[in-house]
Amino acid sequence: MGIRTRDLKILYETTDGRDRIRVAGCRHHGRQARLLLVNGAVQSAMYTEPAFRSRLIFPYMREMQWLHALRPGSRRTLLLGAGGFAWPRHVLSEDPLCSVDAVEISRTVIDISREWFDLPEDPRLRVFCCDAADYLRRYTGAGYDFVINDAFRGLKHAGGLRSRKGLLQIRSVMKRDGIYAVNYPASLKGPLSPGASREMRRLRSVFRYTLLLPCEEGRSPYERQNCLLFASDSEL
Repeated sequence: MGIRTRDLKILYETTDGRDRIRVAGCRHHGRQARLLLVNGAVQSAMYTEPAFRSRLIFPYMREMQWLHALRPGSRRTLLLGAGGFAWPRHVLSEDPLCSVDAVEISRTVIDISREWFDLPEDPRLRVFCCDAADYLRRYTGAGYDFVINDAFRGLKHAGGLRSRKGLLQIRSVMKRDGIYAVNYPASLKGPLSPGASREMRRLRSVFRYTLLLPCEEGRSPYERQNCLLFASDSEL
């Protein structure tokens, strides 16, 4: 995600079941930043200066703004795996008409986000503490314009959302022209690249249109990097 984890100052540490959760301070591009780490992996980040708190640090999150370019005027988002709530914090500050339903399985992470990561107190943001698959099964409301899957446990995707059954559940809560976006770390070439191709095949088994977007400019295609996988039943 483009952040070095050397020379961190640990500000807070706790456990949640088997997971070790830490909040750390660092400098990033000359500014003070705060990181959320789960089992040593960076899950979220925020600049601490008030004027920059809504700025997106991770390249893949900045690339998620393509969603609004692909579907102008669409504003209703479901976020699976909220972490430090960086994406809701950004979009709520940018668009007064947007709304976000954020699903986070860990009550500990939600509490940490309130204390350390400026979790917005905003009626346009609804926070649900539950498993993402359970939320999808129970949901009966209006369709979402966007569903973003950023659910990780350390370095691994969490839950069973990548299965065909999970993808069908995601599709069922979307509008007909909605877009599903998943953050997927992968190599684009070399011995580790089949993973991305496999994920795209899964998406194509459910959705009519798919798109893979590398998000870390300057990285070798042989290196593991964050990619966004987009899927929709309407043209991308």
